[in-house]
Amino acid sequence: MYDWNLRLSKRKDIWIIGFCWVMTIFYTIANYYIYATASSYDLYQKDTTASTEALQGFLYLSYIAIPITIVLLGDRLLARKQAKSQELPFDFIPPSLYFKRRNLIRIILIGIVTFFSLPWILALIGIYISDVLGLNLIFLGAQPYHGLPSVHLGRHHGTNAYIFAVYAIFFSTTLDSEYYLKNIYARSLMAGGIVFLSLYAFIAGVEDGMNEQLVKRGIDTIIYPYIQYAYGYPLVWVIVAILSLMFMIIWYKMALRKQ
Repeated sequence: MYDWNLRLSKRKDIWIIGFCWVMTIFYTIANYYIYATASSYDLYQKDTTASTEALQGFLYLSYIAIPITIVLLGDRLLARKQAKSQELPFDFIPPSLYFKRRNLIRIILIGIVTFFSLPWILALIGIYISDVLGLNLIFLGAQPYHGLPSVHLGRHHGTNAYIFAVYAIFFSTTLDSEYYLKNIYARSLMAGGIVFLSLYAFIAGVEDGMNEQLVKRGIDTIIYPYIQYAYGYPLVWVIVAILSLMFMIIWYKMALRKQ
């Protein structure tokens, strides 16, 4: 018999929920700050207000934080209900210090994604990457392109892509067998959500990155027009949503067979 107290002894879901909301709050504040302080030139002459951008930033990430909170807390509540129905003693299991290889892979992936997203990360806090010694040899930043900075300050869709990619990698830990996200509905929803976040991060990140770091250097690539079209075409996002839903259903059916 599975001891549901083992599931309750884990606190990774609480950390994930906290991480999502801290990111949401930081993102909101960063958006307000940069759009309240940067010049029109630095912001690509975008006609907006700091409050509007802060609200949009909050909504972008709360659309992720709210479902994650519901799914993980819902799974914990169901586990608590199961635990109460068992006559098993509750023994707190301290966190394991065993570091699995797949966690190293996750850290490496986050490191790679972070490096290539540095222009957007710094732009969100009001820094041109071209002003950073060493990185200015790799990335475009304040260099003019058609009379405006190559990478404007403020939020980019590449910024959202970076955060979603980190989320997808981070959330994947909830599907590890030893983590005990035992409710098959919660696991299936998480699996579908990870696919959606990953596909969005790829399309939006590659499009923004190629535009600002290759096209603006005068480097033409065969794939960029297709990526640009995919990002701007609403039907593509419908397809992405359908693919994510299909993956979620397949995951659910596979989980049923294992029970």
